[in-house]
Amino acid sequence: GRILMPVSAPNSRSPVFPRLPRGDEPDTRQKLVEAAAGKTISQIIAESGEQAFRTLEMEQLKNTALFDRSIIATGGGTPCQPGAMEWMNEHGWTAWIKADIQTRIQQISNDPNRPLAFMKSEKELKAMYEQRLPFYKKARQIFL
Repeated sequence: GRILMPVSAPNSRSPVFPRLPRGDEPDTRQKLVEAAAGKTISQIIAESGEQAFRTLEMEQLKNTALFDRSIIATGGGTPCQPGAMEWMNEHGWTAWIKADIQTRIQQISNDPNRPLAFMKSEKELKAMYEQRLPFYKKARQIFL
């Protein structure tokens, strides 16, 4: 089976999965999308826009149906795309690892690898989180 985790930032050292065997870290949307495009997510967005990135992201998410016994850590915006959370719930077990919003803001606002959050204000990031929250709550399991 597969575990699909809508998370704000993929992290293989999650307290939910603390003892993954070496080499069995979660496949993240970053690894999958960047490998398919041959570019970083920042480059995709800068060159082609967010919609092109989201289209590629959904294609790669659906390609995970071919995986067996894997953990896929999605980005925070992945489950918010039309039909994505429903697809994930249908094709795997989903979990949302809820983190303190202030901690998450500190982590992502200064990360240049998070182009949709990088250098955004706290107010903007909280608004983004509030917009995404209904999608996250569709996960089959929520870890606090």
